[in-house]
Amino acid sequence: NSYELLLYELSLHATTNEDGDAKDDQGGPAVTNPYALLKRFRLDINPRWASLSMSEESMLVSNMQGDVGKLVFSNLDGGSEPAFELICSGFHKGAVTGMDACSQRPLLITCGSDRTVRIWNYLDKTCRLKKKFDVELSSVSFHPSGFYVLVGMADKLRLFNVAVKDLVQLR
Repeated sequence: NSYELLLYELSLHATTNEDGDAKDDQGGPAVTNPYALLKRFRLDINPRWASLSMSEESMLVSNMQGDVGKLVFSNLDGGSEPAFELICSGFHKGAVTGMDACSQRPLLITCGSDRTVRIWNYLDKTCRLKKKFDVELSSVSFHPSGFYVLVGMADKLRLFNVAVKDLVQLR
């Protein structure tokens, strides 16, 4: 799929004459739409939000999967499109409700209102593991070794072993 990103500029220079009629900054009649299209880009990601830098040379973009990347406009020739350079991925969709750091490994664990637990490597800024639950999550805690985690739910606590790609509940 291809998506389109449109950049507009807002004109804040509209004035009025002595009769109260709106005029643009050149003295002509005011344009009813004060936005002017600056740039149009095709992207291979579905943008959720974007933030243009003050220099207008780059933009941070988050896609619908929660990945954050950078689009650089300054190096583009006439017809080329900006490439999406991934900065980090795997963010929670909503509030983070719990967080803990492992004391013996470079790991953080978070849980969120999206009902997921995520384990992050804070040195390489990656999400190493994501597990979805069917219940609300309120807290998380690492064992100092990083091999076990405790997850707080509405009515219980559950202990999990941290496997390579999953959390395995211990009985």
